[in-house]
Amino acid sequence: MATVATMSIGTLATTCAAHYCGKFQKQQMAFKDLRLRLTNEILNGIKVIKLNAWEPPFIEKVKKVRTKELSSLRKYSLLQSAFGFIWAITPFAALLASFGTFLLVNPANQLSPSLAFTCLSLFMLLRLPVYILPEVVSRFIKCRVSLKRLSEFLDEADLKEDMVGGIPEEGAAVTLSQATFSWSKEDPPVLKDVNLNVKAGSLVAVVGSVGSGKSSLLSAVLGALEKVSGSVDVQGRIAYVAQQSWIQNATLKENIIF
Repeated sequence: MATVATMSIGTLATTCAAHYCGKFQKQQMAFKDLRLRLTNEILNGIKVIKLNAWEPPFIEKVKKVRTKELSSLRKYSLLQSAFGFIWAITPFAALLASFGTFLLVNPANQLSPSLAFTCLSLFMLLRLPVYILPEVVSRFIKCRVSLKRLSEFLDEADLKEDMVGGIPEEGAAVTLSQATFSWSKEDPPVLKDVNLNVKAGSLVAVVGSVGSGKSSLLSAVLGALEKVSGSVDVQGRIAYVAQQSWIQNATLKENIIF
């Protein structure tokens, strides 16, 4: 019973540690994604950043996110070390509890060499599984966090077909009426109460400063943004040339006519 009680206490402690390990692992991955996304945006706009000497504020932004990431990683590593330590001492604690209980329950009991070495042999058989268990649990936690992130991504809603209508105002090719958009349902609006009427056959240039929402406006017309309110109507098909060029893993002809 003493052995079972000791192993149960060790299991309970490691279960709590594993729970918090998963929590801090999830936080660390979220901060890592934010840091990589911010770094990618900085590299994409490095010309503008260098031109305006904006390096220090952007470096500070990355450092702040990195500090949060390291904090979560530190907590995860400490818990993982505690987890491994608990399971490393559990066999010896169980052995000590067994021998102590055996002698305390009945003072007449004698701990003979044959009994002691038999018990030691049995407990030594448990050492390898116990030593492997922390690594198995650690890998399981990482796997569970990764699977949950993949599941959230795969469960994301598809592009809504009704995001963009096909009946603009008479004589117009593109019509936006009191339209408000955000990148996702959880994010705040990036475009509010937009009204736009582009006549068929006309040439329109949207001019503005960096980050003013030019690309967001085009994404809204394409239906890539979450429409919070208002209406978007586009007549016919759309040919979109992105700011950054890209090609498909296909032939030249297929890249042109896809």
